Order: sequence, then structure tokens, then C-alpha cells
Amino acid sequence: MHDTPHVIGINGSLRDDIGTRVAVQRTLDAAAGAGATIAHIDLREWDLSLFDPDTWAAFEDGSITNRDIADRIEELGEDVVAYAGIADRHGETEQSELATGD
Repeated sequence: MHDTPHVIGINGSLRDDIGTRVAVQRTLDAAAGAGATIAHIDLREWDLSLFDPDTWAAFEDGSITNRDIADRIEELGEDVVAYAGIADRHGETEQSELATGD
């Protein structure tokens, strides 16, 4: 186990004017202030496929690019907290802790 946790913030919106990105960055800033190392994964910078329920099987065999995000988190090691800001369909923001390493 490492002494310094690594916190990854992921914002799920592709829109430029969304408050979710600000909320994720503020969370990361607070984590950095508490001594964590941080990374912000901005999904606008990734070439992701749109969700299509008819092609859900592609998620299971890992053949679509969305798997790259999980791989990037896994490469960072054990002491990782992944924090996602996900805008709901009504435009409000929900923050959710996805995973904590041991």
C-alpha cells in the first residue's frame, strides 16, 4: 500500500458548458489539498462510441474504446479512488465514488 492515494476524476458529459466538469475539478482540488495526487479524465478528449443498446455485447468482449478508460485506471495501481461526475437527463449533477483501492 502506498502512502499517497491517487484520485481520478472523470466527467461524463461531452458538453462544454456543463457544471459537472467544475464539480469534478473542485473535488480533485480538495483531494490535492489533502495530499493526494490527482488526474482528471475529461471524456471530451476521448474518441468514445455512443451508447447503442443493440451493440451492448461489444462492452463484454472489450472491443470498443470505452474499455480504455478502465484500463487507464487499472494501470495506476492499488491506491486509486475513481470519482465520476455524471449529469443526469434533467441536467442536474450527481457525483458518485466509483471505486477505492486497498
